[in-house]
Amino acid sequence: MEIKENKSQVRSRMRALKKSMTAAQIEENSRTICERLRRIPQYSEKDRLFIYVNYNQEVATIPLIKAEIALGAKEVLVPKVCGERSMHFYAIRDFDNELTPGAYGIPEPSGLNYINDDEINDENSVIILPGLAFDEEFNRIGYGGGYYDTFLQKHDKMLKIAVCHDFQIIDKCPQMEPTDIKADIIISEKRVFSRI
Repeated sequence: MEIKENKSQVRSRMRALKKSMTAAQIEENSRTICERLRRIPQYSEKDRLFIYVNYNQEVATIPLIKAEIALGAKEVLVPKVCGERSMHFYAIRDFDNELTPGAYGIPEPSGLNYINDDEINDENSVIILPGLAFDEEFNRIGYGGGYYDTFLQKHDKMLKIAVCHDFQIIDKCPQMEPTDIKADIIISEKRVFSRI
């Protein structure tokens, strides 16, 4: 008999599974996921990359951020929490010198290269989404702060790519609401789902 979980229970279970991972597993998964990401044509076509800075056992994005900065083909922007449910993105050119620990200890940009909402061309941008759980209908359960959903309500034409460890893909994300933004593509170390 299938046990139905609510959103809070899914978050708790995923946090526990993530904590059970070794650093080597996270590194190996992350490398595979980022390689898959860079092979997606829609990702390659975009000039602006909005990307989270990994923390704890998330898919590691820092090597990708550094690689894209070095390559110079995309402008790289990382988020900073700016109040309740509010998050702004800042362009960075030097990862090691432009970030300091911010909310929850997550590295955040310390510079002044803030990008105003009206300067963002959604059609030319890709955003990499973190999260705790995903399903094959492209639903996402985040950490509960609503930061990404709030940002993406204003930028819904961005290409939205979620990255996760494969165990984070569940049968169905419970309690989805109209304000929950779906991903366009979900990438794990084992699978890629796309609705575009």
